[in-house]
Amino acid sequence: MSGNARLKRLIVLVDGCEPQDGKKDTNPSSIQRIGTLVREGVCHVGGVEIAQIPKYYTAIASTPKLSDRWKPKSANADTTPELIKTIVKDISSTLERPEDELWLYGSGHGAFVARAVAGIVQRLGLAKTASPELFDDLYDAALALIKAQLEDDFKNGPQLIQKIKIHADEPPRIRFVGLFDTVIRTPPKGSAYDISFGSSIEILRHALAINETRSSRALQIFSAPEEAEVATRSFIQAWFLGTHEDLCGGTAHDGLSLYPLQWIILESLYAGLSLLSMESATAADNPMSLVFPQFAGNLPTLDGSEDIQWLLQFTNGIRLSMFDIQSSHSKKSASGLDVHSLKLESDRYKHSPTRKNLWSRWKSTRLERQW
Repeated sequence: MSGNARLKRLIVLVDGCEPQDGKKDTNPSSIQRIGTLVREGVCHVGGVEIAQIPKYYTAIASTPKLSDRWKPKSANADTTPELIKTIVKDISSTLERPEDELWLYGSGHGAFVARAVAGIVQRLGLAKTASPELFDDLYDAALALIKAQLEDDFKNGPQLIQKIKIHADEPPRIRFVGLFDTVIRTPPKGSAYDISFGSSIEILRHALAINETRSSRALQIFSAPEEAEVATRSFIQAWFLGTHEDLCGGTAHDGLSLYPLQWIILESLYAGLSLLSMESATAADNPMSLVFPQFAGNLPTLDGSEDIQWLLQFTNGIRLSMFDIQSSHSKKSASGLDVHSLKLESDRYKHSPTRKNLWSRWKSTRLERQW
């Protein structure tokens, strides 16, 4: 390929927002809102012409119920392994060279899928083959390589690496990974996945729910990397007020979801993602006006010149900025209902957070305000 060919940027959005069956006036999920804002097509970022290609997937993995015992096994089958493989195949067929970029977003179980995809792409690279059989063989080799590396298998590991290199290019840049409260609702059987902060990931942002109490929403937190690992990369995990659903969005009262959503969007903008201004959209369905209400649907000004921009310094050295969202909580739906209010679901907030031990254990990765 010509050295001056246009770069491609694939934005993979994996939505793990659980269905709100039977509930009225629910909102779009956080991943859906990001997908709405992503500019599709050719854009200019830092003087470079890039073709942005968003792709949306759903990753719903429900906890098995007692009534499921009488359903056919095929009806209860977990499709997570197939979804992960589909996304990896789409990446190889869309991106063309190592200079192209991969951006990954995920919420809930979808965040697990996004992390698993990153781990496979790091080993597989870009499989350049039109043969489904050969791709299947290379994909299985990448999974086997992950297993070999996890087990310190120095016999099979090098052989698998050599096999993959014959038919695949180097992996693309994994420029950004933005996640909302990673959980594994149904652990995939028969396969080993690497969901760590892999060396191919340049920037990682993970929003965590501090008020979640259910064991079925066990958090998959990242181990804090050593300083040498982030010398040229960036890694932040941040606790936010709310339950798992509050962070993933899509609920009837989604006010708490707007804060982690704003943070992930801001960090994406700083990393170079091209988003749409939405001046013409109505207030009820305009994600940009919800997370940045002062800018009336336009992109926020990020040069620090706005008094409404909060520049925060935390005790662990992390610096970031956010904007006031209070006015968004009073916005109503088309039917006149309060759908962005801060309604705390009592069954969750009346108990002490079961994740409080993680708070102290992972002190180095949480955000603390420096007053």
